[in-house]
Amino acid sequence: MLIYLRQNALRIMSNGELAHISPKVVVLWVGTHNHGHTAEQICGGIMAIVQLTKDKLPKAYALIILVLPRGKMPNPLRERNAQVNKLVQEAVSSLPHASLLNVDPGFVHSDSSISHQDLYDYLHLTPQGYQAVCQPLHAHLKGLLEKQAENRKERGIPSQLYN
Repeated sequence: MLIYLRQNALRIMSNGELAHISPKVVVLWVGTHNHGHTAEQICGGIMAIVQLTKDKLPKAYALIILVLPRGKMPNPLRERNAQVNKLVQEAVSSLPHASLLNVDPGFVHSDSSISHQDLYDYLHLTPQGYQAVCQPLHAHLKGLLEKQAENRKERGIPSQLYN
């Protein structure tokens, strides 16, 4: 598994970072730091990363974590992140080698606020926030890997070829 959390993921991935690895799943979590860009530009960047991942690692499955909300209360950047997520959902829906994971539920409270206990500066996760993200991520990855193993077994592919 390979996880990217960086704004400059395209540059890093293009410069040999993916050479000599063969992960089963690549987790992509990018987009929130692109605050000077439109939702369409951010979605385009995310989809470029998904395509580069497919080009460089054709056997890997791409799991895209949707962009978290930001700001203590509703604001234009939070709205933009929601629009990014909508655009990415539409773009990824037809890709057989990729899916989405929404780790947002619970961060925005009924009064539309976000707690500093989850996002200490209303953008970056606290340890509690990471726990809230990593539990569903772990469960989702475990399910993906189990499904891949089951599919290989059904096709009669020896497991040692994919370890």
